[in-house]
Order: sequence, then structure tokens, then C-alpha cells
Amino acid sequence: MTKTQFFQKFIALVAIIGLLGPSLVSAQSEAVRSAREELVKSAEKLDELNSSETILTPAEAAEQEFRANQTAVSGVLSLTQAEISDLRNGLNDLKNVEAEFALLRITFLQTLNDYDEYLAQVEKDLENALTVDEVRSVAKSFKEWRGSGYDLEVVKMINFRVVFQMKSILKKVDERITKISAEVKRLKTVKIKTIGPESFLNQATSNIKLGRELTARAQEALRDYLPKSEEELAKEKALVATLSEPVTMSADSKPKDEVRKPTIGQIIESASTRAKDAYKNLIDLNQSLKSLLK
Repeated sequence: MTKTQFFQKFIALVAIIGLLGPSLVSAQSEAVRSAREELVKSAEKLDELNSSETILTPAEAAEQEFRANQTAVSGVLSLTQAEISDLRNGLNDLKNVEAEFALLRITFLQTLNDYDEYLAQVEKDLENALTVDEVRSVAKSFKEWRGSGYDLEVVKMINFRVVFQMKSILKKVDERITKISAEVKRLKTVKIKTIGPESFLNQATSNIKLGRELTARAQEALRDYLPKSEEELAKEKALVATLSEPVTMSADSKPKDEVRKPTIGQIIESASTRAKDAYKNLIDLNQSLKSLLK
């Protein structure tokens, strides 16, 4: 693998990872979108450098390669910094986080502070790099750092954030349903036929109920992120030991297809769909009420 290919692979990996995780509840910040766009531009410059037929002196070629690669790694660094800022703002903005999860949020925020310190050092190392090999060394360490824990930890933080964001969204839609329900009941007291509005109201109520159930499942899954007691750790260790024992199978037996559990992100995606459907039901209900009152 050439030096340029190394940097291209690193940029592609980070750009893909940056797109992972549930983004359905709150759109990414402008800073994250801008950083990702700049990263894509850096990758394009590396492509141009790799395919360029321009004749340069060895010194000019080395300088051009050095600057392009330094800019590329700087782009990955900027994207990571923007992701951290976005996560910190999202976690701080969460409302009504239950006490048992409040400490986990604090732990996440402390982890983000640690990431800031590490990235500040990476930034210094990148600025002090004098050769392509030194830039590559910084990039290699940075890539290993992301892969050794950052990427997985960020997914946990995103999952935590979207679960509580979804709870807030469902609460707002539910409050709207309660208000409109009162209006529908008032119309019935004056003997106005409300078959249409009631149908939309029932659909909205059903969708919100399902959305709450899905969100509760996702929140239950968040418990896996909570610190475990010594007893729980002992049980997990015993379970791992049991699963690691060799299993004897007869010639006729076949392993059952493994059923994968939906991820927290997938569960919240479904809850989001229910919330959107409920909101559409309310829009239809409102239009129906306007028709009745003409």
C-alpha cells in the first residue's frame, strides 16, 4: 500500500463511520456536515495527486504530497472534533433523564472531555510533523485510537441521546393528542358527528402507544451501558465460560439460524416512524375538524 493509498483508506473509513448511528431524531449539526464535506474534498485532492501527470521536481512532489496528506488528516481531526461537540450539545440538551441514567450521561460527558485532550495533542503532533512519514505516524495512531474504543463509545452516546430525544418527542405529540381529544369530545356534546376526526384520533393514539412501547424497549437496552455489580460480572463470566465449552453435534443436526436482535438505533427508527405517523394523523384530524366546522 502506497502512502497516498494509506491516507485515502483512512479518510474513507472515517467518513463511513461518521455516517453510522441513528440520526433520525435530530439532524447533524452544520459543523459536522461542513467537516465531512471538507473531508470528502481532501480525499478528492488525494485522488488528483495520485493520478496527476504534472511533471514536478522531486522536492515539489514531496512538498505537494506532504501538504495534501497533512490536510487530509487534519480533515479527519476536524470531523472528530465536530462530532464530539455535537454529542456534548445533544447530551447536555436532554430533558427528563431518569436518575439511574443521569450518572451515565455525566460519564459520557467526562469521556468527551478526555477525547478533547487527546485530540488537542494529535493537533500539535500534526502541526509539528515535518515529513509524510511523520504525518502517517500521527494518522496511524489516530486511526488506532478511533478503532480501539472511540467509534463504539460514540455509538453508545448516540443511542443514549436518541432514546431520550424520542421520549421528549412522543411526550409533545401525546400532549397535542390530549388537547385535540378534548375538542373532539366537546363537539360530540353539541351533537356534531365526529366519526372522521375520531378515526384519526384513534390512529394517532395507537401510533403513540406503539412508539412509547418501542422507546421503552430501547431504554431497557441502554441498561447494558450501566456499570455492573460484582455479582452481575460473575454471572457474565460464568456464562462466557459455558458458551466457550465445545458443543458435540450429531451428523444429522444443523445449527439453528441465529436471530439477531434489533439494535437500539433500529428500535428508535421504528418509534420515529410511529411518531411521524401520529403527527400525520393529527394533521388529517385537524383538516377533518375544519371541514365539520365550516
